[in-house]
Amino acid sequence: MNVLKKIILFLARAALSSIFILSGIEKIIHWSAAEESVIHQLCEWSSYALQYNQLQGVIEASITWTPILLVIHIMLEVVGGVLVLLGMKVRLGAFFLILALVPSTLLFHDFWMLDGEQAQMQMIMFLKNISILGGLLILLVMGSPSSKHESLH
Repeated sequence: MNVLKKIILFLARAALSSIFILSGIEKIIHWSAAEESVIHQLCEWSSYALQYNQLQGVIEASITWTPILLVIHIMLEVVGGVLVLLGMKVRLGAFFLILALVPSTLLFHDFWMLDGEQAQMQMIMFLKNISILGGLLILLVMGSPSSKHESLH
């Protein structure tokens, strides 16, 4: 692989992973705010799901387990982000990031439950995350082109 291609692939991995690594670090530094944000959003979901008993149970359990779920989420973001950034175990890193991205996207960018400008902004954020998910799915399937172990060929 030529040098230019290696540089471009590194920059692509850095661009894709940076949001996760920085987000994970931010959550560690501002733990209380991150925990409060998750609990607040789960309570919002709880008010929407009053008629669905099973969903209510999942939400209530999630509120109880928020600190543990947050630790798991941070680990997925940081470890997955670093693996993708370094080009090591890229498929595993992408999988970790997908596991972090999907539930947080659904939890925090619930544009379908909102109105007006707030709905529009959350839809944009939701679609941004769907775009990131697309990049992660490509990495999950393709792995790192520089690693023979991760190639599908």
